Amino acid sequence: MGCPTAKSMATGCQYLGAALLFYLGISRIFTLSFLANNVVLSLYYILFGAIILMGELGFGIISRKFHFLDRNFGKAFFALFIATFTFTISYWVQLGVSLFFLVAGGCFVVLGFTSPAEETTSDPAREEDKKKAEPEGKRYGTVETDANKAKTEAAGLPAPIV
Repeated sequence: MGCPTAKSMATGCQYLGAALLFYLGISRIFTLSFLANNVVLSLYYILFGAIILMGELGFGIISRKFHFLDRNFGKAFFALFIATFTFTISYWVQLGVSLFFLVAGGCFVVLGFTSPAEETTSDPAREEDKKKAEPEGKRYGTVETDANKAKTEAAGLPAPIV
């Protein structure tokens, strides 16, 4: 068995992070008092854990609505957001989750610099959307037609660079 790749370690980190957020959300509901802010924060932890988990499992709706989670820098900033969102010293499990996401965010920043253009997940539905949105032939520039050429010459303008 060889050494795990950075991508497989990042995937494992995402699964562990989602599990930690689920645990934190559920444990806060049952161990702390039922104050409104505790319940709302717990629901946010569970929601963020679900978003991370569904994004890693390749749910199309997540990759379309939360496109930043397909890139390492997007995952880094989301992990750093969760680290600051969960940071507290009063509850040790919450502090541990915060430190985990702080380290994970740093790792995703490093991965973002080592492979900035690589998407970490692929969604077949989004690939189809990209193909439909791209015109056939040239991707950028203007299409030179006889009508456009005649208008340009009649106006005395230089021909466009294509």
